[in-house]
Amino acid sequence: MLQKELRKLILIFVVPPILAWMILNIYPMVSAFYWAMTDYDGVTTSSQVFTGIENYRLLMNDTRWWDSMGNTFIMGAGLIVTILPISLLFAVLITNTVKGQGFFKTFVYLPSILPIVITALLWVFILDPTVGLLGGAVDGLGARDQLKELLGVNNLNFIGNPNLARWTVIFVSLWAAVGGYTIYFMAGLSRIPTELYDAAKMDGAQGWPMFWQITFPLLYPVVQTITLLLIINSLQNFAFIYVLSGGTPGSATQVMSTYIYRTAFTDHRFGYATALGTIMMMAVLVFTVTTRQLSRREVIQY
Repeated sequence: MLQKELRKLILIFVVPPILAWMILNIYPMVSAFYWAMTDYDGVTTSSQVFTGIENYRLLMNDTRWWDSMGNTFIMGAGLIVTILPISLLFAVLITNTVKGQGFFKTFVYLPSILPIVITALLWVFILDPTVGLLGGAVDGLGARDQLKELLGVNNLNFIGNPNLARWTVIFVSLWAAVGGYTIYFMAGLSRIPTELYDAAKMDGAQGWPMFWQITFPLLYPVVQTITLLLIINSLQNFAFIYVLSGGTPGSATQVMSTYIYRTAFTDHRFGYATALGTIMMMAVLVFTVTTRQLSRREVIQY
């Protein structure tokens, strides 16, 4: 009798969620491989012509796709090498701050809780070359010419200038994301027993030696997790770049996700865009697994 009731509970509470998950996740993933081998334009059913691997042959010679892939990796690498040390520095400074710790937590974390679209629109207004707050501040200081000379550009259109747009996107992305990763590091720091620092101080250790010998090794699992998250987020980044720059000027800020979107919904090449999407999905998988394997090491127990 009990087993019969248990079967009923499984059928009611376990099977429906599994079916829903398969329908919403597994089916789209499997069907994507089919659509990637068609010439579907996303509108007319008559365009659902099976073309085999033709779309994958086309992308091999698609220079815009390779440019977007290069931009994705450059921006991702730029975010990884900046967010990791800066968020760790903020976490250490805030953790060791006695007074005003709550204020500094809020100050650092606030940008990361703003909606992506709001953040992007805010920076579009700040960086606008005619009415932007940054341009107004520079003009107020009388430093426009000096800043243009320093940056080596003819105008201060940070989003519209190909020489500045990519680095502007990296900077704004850093500003928006560093607070969230700071919280990760602060959580890791809070788990390190204070007894380890007390023992190290008794042995005469302090400052950087204590950080490199105690803090950083014990934070390695957090560093590994943040690195994986940064890789995945940088490869899949869409909304922020689309609202901030739209992938322009030219292809300076065009990344894989924005190029796929433009191919599908602007050029109406849904089948080809799906093929590009499967390649991006495989890239995310490969980079995630590779990073996981390369960063594998024995976890220090404490």
